[in-house]
Amino acid sequence: MTLDRRRDQRVEKENQISFSISPEEVSPPYRKLAYCLTRNISRNGAMIYTDTFLPVGSLLTLELSLGKPYDVITMVGEVRWIKSLPGDEEFEAGLEFIDIPPGGAVTLIAYLLDH
Repeated sequence: MTLDRRRDQRVEKENQISFSISPEEVSPPYRKLAYCLTRNISRNGAMIYTDTFLPVGSLLTLELSLGKPYDVITMVGEVRWIKSLPGDEEFEAGLEFIDIPPGGAVTLIAYLLDH
């Protein structure tokens, strides 16, 4: 049995999320924009599916789309872990939300309470 270290309960829900990697985070420097889906989400983080390898500790600018009637939330997240999925060049990654504007936090909490 594994120990679940999560602080908050997660909602199993696919949502669109896009991210960009800051130039300081990768070598050679570039800014990549990628689109993916969440597998689950909580107040403090999300698990995503992506075809982009993300080094642990990378800081990402995230745009989380929760669908209508919710606003898109722009925030900063940190890659906490990444795992390669068998048979594909796809990954699961755990993101921790580290900088959410107050209005975005309210929107996210409302979304989680509704689901």
